[in-house]
Amino acid sequence: MKSIAILLGALISVPVGAQTAALHHFTITKEQVAQSVAQALADRGVSISENQVALLAEVVATEPYPTFEVGPLLPLVERSPEDHSDTRSKVMLTCRDAGTCIPFYAVVTGAMGSNGRVNATSNGPTSNGSAGYLSGGPAPKLAVTMKAGTHATLVMDDDRARIKVAVISLEDGVAGHKIRVTSPDRKQTYTAEVVSANLLKASF
Repeated sequence: MKSIAILLGALISVPVGAQTAALHHFTITKEQVAQSVAQALADRGVSISENQVALLAEVVATEPYPTFEVGPLLPLVERSPEDHSDTRSKVMLTCRDAGTCIPFYAVVTGAMGSNGRVNATSNGPTSNGSAGYLSGGPAPKLAVTMKAGTHATLVMDDDRARIKVAVISLEDGVAGHKIRVTSPDRKQTYTAEVVSANLLKASF
């Protein structure tokens, strides 16, 4: 009940103009994301069709047709060399215009590199679609994106409002994974998804 009261207080404190603007959110469609991901990966030598791209959750933006920056193709889970099932990778997308949307992930199934090998990982530049290099070897260990003790911003979003909260991470985290964070006074604890070295997101 205490957490609910705090969240309600935060909502009330959001300026009326911000609440009104938040109502004008547009759902980003799977087709929009698939077209951007397929084109960006094709530029890097990774061939996929649009039906190989899926969204993990509903994503909204403040404009109907945002332009996306597409990150590198990363393994969704650690895989053994003997595992020959369909590969699943993840790719992070951000809106080119800051503030249009919160960064989010799409899942790519069965990505094929220009070397004809499945489970290729595209590396290199992440924002301009230029070619990277491909590796068909074992999936690399995921590097820690946010270290324990980091002072960060938690963005909590729903259909009506967006709230930003200052937090401190309680554990190391990898982009796309959830970790526990706390308010600076240590009175509130949240579970949130790591977006970048200083940004997390959650829903309420």
